[in-house]
Amino acid sequence: MKTNRSLGLLAKRSYASYLARLTAEKRIRSLKNWWNGAQYSLSTALVLISIIFIAFPNAQSKTVVVFLVLLSVLALVVSLVVSFLDYSARASAMFRDYRLLQAFSVKVESLVDTKARVSRQDLSRFQKEYDSIMDASENHRSIDHKIASSNNSGDGLPLKLVLISARPKALPVVLIVIAVAITLISAWSII
Repeated sequence: MKTNRSLGLLAKRSYASYLARLTAEKRIRSLKNWWNGAQYSLSTALVLISIIFIAFPNAQSKTVVVFLVLLSVLALVVSLVVSFLDYSARASAMFRDYRLLQAFSVKVESLVDTKARVSRQDLSRFQKEYDSIMDASENHRSIDHKIASSNNSGDGLPLKLVLISARPKALPVVLIVIAVAITLISAWSII
């Protein structure tokens, strides 16, 4: 009976890990989208301001030159950030990992639900399989676990969790706003 109780605990732990990794995959994929949006916005703004600079050579001002340099530096930095953080590959790996955890969790939960007798060797094998899946994957963050637990409870997300999860998206959003603002200011400066 002790092995069945341990199997039940392993089923709960693997399900919780699956939910946290699912949440992490969504977080990482969202960050990828926001940072790519910032990168595209800065690059597009740089191209548009360059076109304005070439199309209206008599209307060139120091402001436009400063904006070109600023956008060039920001575009380079964001490009390096996107490349370094590699959100796309990380999200794909997290997807694969949470799917492995999901399959493992379903297998163990079905044994618990059917009240199958499990030997100590079986339990040890299941624990090693779980550990192997966990060791092969990027760990989720505590915020992922908290969000997954809140979502699973059915109570919705507390405001604090919403604000904490929105914080990493703030910089890409600011960069998008800067790109749009600089483009508009540059266009306005030639009028």
